Amino acid sequence: MLVSNNISLGENMASGQTSAKEVMLSWKHSPGHYRNLLNKDYQCGAIARYKDTWCAVFYDGSPENISKRKQDSSDIVVTIKRQDKASGQYIDGATIGYYEENDRWNTSKRITVGESGRQIVLELGKTYVFYEKTSPDGYDKAEKVTITVTKDMPREIILSGN
Repeated sequence: MLVSNNISLGENMASGQTSAKEVMLSWKHSPGHYRNLLNKDYQCGAIARYKDTWCAVFYDGSPENISKRKQDSSDIVVTIKRQDKASGQYIDGATIGYYEENDRWNTSKRITVGESGRQIVLELGKTYVFYEKTSPDGYDKAEKVTITVTKDMPREIILSGN
């Protein structure tokens, strides 16, 4: 996933399949590609074929939402990371849930973070709660973190285990 101008983007590529059904089956059996297909944050996308190559692109909003985001200066991009407290190393594969503190049921989101983290967009002035839904094998769950978004806050949010 890539975040550019506060827009989350994803893509799937494949080569060699001769039908849409074949390419969808191959993406379904690939964890990363399948995660893109099911990502609830991706609201728009397109799939195309050129000669022997298939490409799917995904993004998190309609053209109207993208226009609004570009004009809205109350959003900031932060990177969520999962750290092993004992070694200090960032770890791959944690599933992190987060929501606005005062509206959990309508704002809950879920992301998977890699060693370099995962970028998300948060709104200034809102308070968010971050928690680990699924820990990588061999790790205890990270402690819950509550953050109020300010212009001068660090651009990394780090969750670590006990």
